[in-house]
Amino acid sequence: MLTSFVWQASDLCKGLTPPLTGKTVLDGEIVCLDKRGRPQFRDLLFHRRPCFYAFDLLMYGRKDIRSEKRTDRKHELKRALTGLSKTSRLQYADHVEQHGTALFQRVCKMDLEGIVAKHAFGPYVADENGRHGSKSEILSIHR
Repeated sequence: MLTSFVWQASDLCKGLTPPLTGKTVLDGEIVCLDKRGRPQFRDLLFHRRPCFYAFDLLMYGRKDIRSEKRTDRKHELKRALTGLSKTSRLQYADHVEQHGTALFQRVCKMDLEGIVAKHAFGPYVADENGRHGSKSEILSIHR
C-alpha cells in the first residue's frame, strides 16, 4: 500500500503550470474530496483520487525559508502556485486572519474535521519529532 500511496502523491504535481522548480517543500494535507468538495480523509484508505492542499512553503528553489515569517511564506506559496486550475490535484489553501470563532462554528456546522491554526508572524519550527511546533490542529468533534 505504501508504494501505491507514494506513486499517487508524486502524481499530484503533474501538469502544474508553471511547474515548481528546484527543491520545493510544501506543508499541507492530502485529502480526498466528496461530491460537494468537502475533504474526506477516510477515502485515502480506498485509493480514491487524492488532492494536496498546500498551506505553507518551507523550501523553494533550494532556498530554505522556514525562518521567514509565515505571512511571507504564505505570500510566496500563493505566487508559486499561481495558475492552478480548479481541477488541479494540488491546491492553494487560503487562510483566515480573523474571526476564528466564527470560522470554527462554520466548520462544526458543515461537519468538517477541523482547521489548522498557525502564528501569522512566526517561523516554521519543528519539534524533536519533526512535527510543526507552532501549529495547532483544532478538531471539530460531533457526537
